[in-house]
Amino acid sequence: TAKRGREPLAQALAGVLSEQQLAESERQILADKAAKGAAAVESAAASLASHDETVARSRAEFDGHAATSAELQAKLAASRPRAEALEAEAARLGEEQRAAAAKLEEGVAARSGGSMNERLRALMEAKRNGSIPGLVGRLGSLGSIAPEYDCAISTACGPLDWIVVRDTAAAQQSVELLRERGLGVATFVVLDKQAHLEKRMAPIETPQGSRRLFDLVQCTDPAHRVAFYFALHDTLVCGDKKLASDVAMGGAKRWRVVTTDGVVINPSGTMEGGGKPLRGRMGGAQSEGLSEAELAKLRKQIDALGSKLDAVKAERAAAQSEARELQKEAKRAQTVHNKQAMQLEAAAAQRAALEKRLDSARAASQPSEAEVARLAELAKEIKALGKRVGEGEKKVGVADATLASLQEQVLAVGGIKLRAQKSKVETLGEQVSGLQQAVTKAEVGLESKTAAQAKLEASLSKQQAAAEGLERQVRELEEGLKKLEDDAFEVHERFKACEQEKALKEEALRALEAEYEAFKGVVAKVRVLEVDISTQIDDYKRAIKEHTQKVQHWAQKLRALRETAAQNAELLSSMPGA
Repeated sequence: TAKRGREPLAQALAGVLSEQQLAESERQILADKAAKGAAAVESAAASLASHDETVARSRAEFDGHAATSAELQAKLAASRPRAEALEAEAARLGEEQRAAAAKLEEGVAARSGGSMNERLRALMEAKRNGSIPGLVGRLGSLGSIAPEYDCAISTACGPLDWIVVRDTAAAQQSVELLRERGLGVATFVVLDKQAHLEKRMAPIETPQGSRRLFDLVQCTDPAHRVAFYFALHDTLVCGDKKLASDVAMGGAKRWRVVTTDGVVINPSGTMEGGGKPLRGRMGGAQSEGLSEAELAKLRKQIDALGSKLDAVKAERAAAQSEARELQKEAKRAQTVHNKQAMQLEAAAAQRAALEKRLDSARAASQPSEAEVARLAELAKEIKALGKRVGEGEKKVGVADATLASLQEQVLAVGGIKLRAQKSKVETLGEQVSGLQQAVTKAEVGLESKTAAQAKLEASLSKQQAAAEGLERQVRELEEGLKKLEDDAFEVHERFKACEQEKALKEEALRALEAEYEAFKGVVAKVRVLEVDISTQIDDYKRAIKEHTQKVQHWAQKLRALRETAAQNAELLSSMPGA
């Protein structure tokens, strides 16, 4: 009877235990799902953090290269004004050196120009020391004319080398000085004997657009203008020979006309010039010459300018070399900078994909409202089942105690034989109990697995839907990544082509630099020869110039004598005391 009373209690306890195991199994399934979701979130967050660290390092490198590139560009921009300034300085020094060399050449030529220059230097020295106060100077040095008329006046005005004096006394003193020093004779223009010509200096009408050569002469002292009129009278100047011939012979009045390239047509119709044009007789180039001290000073100035020019050229070459190196470095830095910019742009797309992955993992890891509610229900159920299990175990324990007491009483009455039978029964009972427990556990496991399978199938459906969505996103990202890879490949191919072209250009540059160095050696040798040849040429030029000046001098003398012969009557009548 006691045993039959225990059976319902044991069966009730087994049912409660089965319900408790089923609830705990369901709760464990939900907990495992949450754990897996958290692990997925943690993995996605770790990937995103690692990506951000890599991007941060790349960004730092990118900023560093940007700063380096900006610094190189700034240095390159700063080097340009310096190079331009050195270029301008080299041009200025070269121009000054050429001007000084030309002045030196003129001075040397003037000192070696024969007796005319000796006479002029002697007379001008007498003027400077006050021994001949009435001496004015060489006629051609007393005025100036525009460069386009230099050839015309140098050819048409023979008396440009005559000496201008204020009065006859100064002319006589000059003649005596030349005689004393054995310097020959000179021709003089006496200003106070030319006053009658001043009324003829007024502007006149000239035919066919020609101009009177006298009107083109600029004098620093107006008192000297009459000397130029005495030398030129109404000689006209024209641009070409045909116009000059028409002006000279084509009108009612005949004129003396000179062309700008040095052809003179006289009123009689005869022509002069036409050979090598004369130039430079107007102005101060042939005036007083330069002293030995002034020539030495000019030579020192030329040497100093040459040294400065060499230093500036060397500095300019260094600046140009530095600018080329800066340009190469700036180009390399810009290439690296552009490459890193592309990498950062691609990294931004990768980060977006990682963020989507993290968001999806977070969404998948969050339990649904039904699951949250179910967890709460399971907690309550497990708690309630725990109480019921405790109560059932207590009742079964009481029944077991009663049954044990009865068994002891029976055993006490039945003796040893009964106890042996009881042991067998207990053993069989334990086996039966073990089998019952196994069956109960299997039934509970089956129910638990069945419920779990249903829930897992529902969860699997949701996960499959989410997976399909993620697969679509992955495909979209893969398509975007492939496009980026294609674009990157195209850029990389262009970059490789540029690198190859750069290598070819650099190789060509090295070849040109080697060729330049070889030519520099040749040029150095040529310059040495150039100096020797230039010295010889200068010697020949001086000799040629000296003889040319002598020829010009006597040709001018001859022309001047011819002109003076026509004016002798007028000149003698105006100089009764001469």
